Amino acid sequence: MGLSWVGDKGYLGVSYNERRDHYGIPGHNHEFDYCSGHLFDTTNLLNITKVKSYLLAYPHLMGDEDMIGNLHFHCGTELSGEKHSHSNVYGHKHDISAPGPVIDMHSKRYDLRGEWRQPMWGIDRIKVALAYADYYHDEKHDGKAHLNGTESEAYKNALLHTAALMSGKPEAFFYNKGFNSRLEIYHQPTEHFNGLVGVQYQTKKSKATRLASIVTNDINNLSGERNEHDQHPLVENTEKQLSFFALEQINWRNFILETGMRWERQEIPIKYDKSKYNLSDEKDGPDLSPYRDNAVSYSGTLMWDFHPDYRLSLSASHNERMPSPMELYYHGKHLATNSFEYGNKDLKKERSNNLELGLMHASEKWDFKFSVYYQGFKNYIHNENIYRNANLYMRRYNQSRSF
Repeated sequence: MGLSWVGDKGYLGVSYNERRDHYGIPGHNHEFDYCSGHLFDTTNLLNITKVKSYLLAYPHLMGDEDMIGNLHFHCGTELSGEKHSHSNVYGHKHDISAPGPVIDMHSKRYDLRGEWRQPMWGIDRIKVALAYADYYHDEKHDGKAHLNGTESEAYKNALLHTAALMSGKPEAFFYNKGFNSRLEIYHQPTEHFNGLVGVQYQTKKSKATRLASIVTNDINNLSGERNEHDQHPLVENTEKQLSFFALEQINWRNFILETGMRWERQEIPIKYDKSKYNLSDEKDGPDLSPYRDNAVSYSGTLMWDFHPDYRLSLSASHNERMPSPMELYYHGKHLATNSFEYGNKDLKKERSNNLELGLMHASEKWDFKFSVYYQGFKNYIHNENIYRNANLYMRRYNQSRSF
């Protein structure tokens, strides 16, 4: 719902949106319910030179040097090695007669937008936008247990008991709260020159948590994550970003020149409990400083209308993108993709250089666009498969060159 005031010189409006969704997760494999990924060792059983116990509480602080050579999973059951196919869509036995795990989602959004037209000479209009969003969802257990026929009677009963106990209850929780503000000033001081300049500031607070193991007298209850580093797939973080941007256009005869630029400053602070696992030890402890970096992107396009129906264009751009909190810090299960995903705190900003030469035709009868382009990436961020056991994957964000 929304309400707006509209006048001769502009408008001001507010709106509120609320949404609730309840939907299933396709292709879920119960073989992986009690799996955990083994990437690092904190017990020195594998002869690690320096034991880093703080990784138990904050696994996102793991670096390349902390990873073990023999990556593997701990599942308590044997994984099926069957491949996905048209006749075996899930790669494992799957009961389609009963519903699978579901997601309950709830989001709220508040918006304020306004525009002031021609406030002074040379300024065409000023636009402002404010938004606040509150998003939450949880993943609920479907009450089913995977049995492959090799379990002991006691373990089989524990699996069935846990599935019945957890039916309809949440196992994982995700939330994201964000604020976004944006100011744009459109100017046209002359007939042949126009553009806009603006500033944007936004913050996003996000976190993902999995159900922790509850110690009770019920020894058959296998629910929850036993390891502390499995209980917080995404550590609570606050992403702060400040941006300045501009887009200018010059028209001269049958030529059009467009230029654009954007500068961004990003910071992602995390609050740590330094009493945990020697985090307060400045000599041997990890670097707890927040992620900070700048990114600059710019572009230029020259267009030539050499015929009323034809346009020739040449574009060049340099783009920089800083990694997101998911790419930096995520550490744990990803239910929808049957995988374990791991962030990389050492990621650098992604850079790309782009060129495009295009020819466009537009007429009453037909139109077309033909173009050739080049794209080159440095530090391209991608989710790399680092280990696989049957249909369960282990993936970690990494960087490489790309063309």
